[in-house]
Amino acid sequence: MALSPAQRQIFFDRGTLRLNSAFPDADAARMVDRIWGLLEDKYGLRREDPTTWTEKQPTGFQSLTRSGAFHAIVGPSLIDALNDLLGNAEWNSTRTWGVPLVTFPESGRMWDVPKNQWHLDFPARGSADELPGIRVLAFIAPVEARSGGTVVAVGSHRLVKHLVARGLAHEGQSTVLRDSLASSHSWFRNLWSEAALDKDRASCLMADGERIEGVDVRVDELTGATGDIILMHPWTFHAPAPNCSWMPRMMVSHSVFRKAENRTGHV
Repeated sequence: MALSPAQRQIFFDRGTLRLNSAFPDADAARMVDRIWGLLEDKYGLRREDPTTWTEKQPTGFQSLTRSGAFHAIVGPSLIDALNDLLGNAEWNSTRTWGVPLVTFPESGRMWDVPKNQWHLDFPARGSADELPGIRVLAFIAPVEARSGGTVVAVGSHRLVKHLVARGLAHEGQSTVLRDSLASSHSWFRNLWSEAALDKDRASCLMADGERIEGVDVRVDELTGATGDIILMHPWTFHAPAPNCSWMPRMMVSHSVFRKAENRTGHV
């Protein structure tokens, strides 16, 4: 089923769109089991023993990806949404799908809006009127607030688009665009610095937000239920966040690219 006009508006306004219950819980549970199996074999991290959770952000899941462990994420709901946003059969479907995002709890750490590691997944170059692809973020287990969910700067993709349209994005690297936005707008300067704020960072940057060049921006934490998927515009600034809960954050990410010969569309 195609996206509704309201859903498309949300995606292009905010830079993110949630697809609820996009794949079955049973498939998600099998993915989690496979990840835990690898974590125990490779790192000695045992599911039922938090004292073994010493690797805070484990990597090295290529064998699971190559085996097709995460292909069940690509169900009708996701396929229809990608066809709607990128065009029918105009995006590259890969043989291997998905990279796990696993963040273990950090005992005693207080959650706050991160200042570092804000980045884009795709370089912001080319035509400002093209959508080069989409970042897919799938919840294979529940992720609650302050549990390590990725944080995003809602609306930032629209300001990046302004820079691209004006020829100010250069090669579109995250560092260059961060510097440009921070030099022009105090809200981004505060987001990416140790600046003293009138309120705590979460209140100023998440609850209050700001209106910049006609765009509403604020920080949002990506939380969700098992089986949910979030689609993210590739020019949306985002960053990893600490896990201050008692359970690991487990998601799967994947970048979907528009086919080179079909690089047209609305952003």
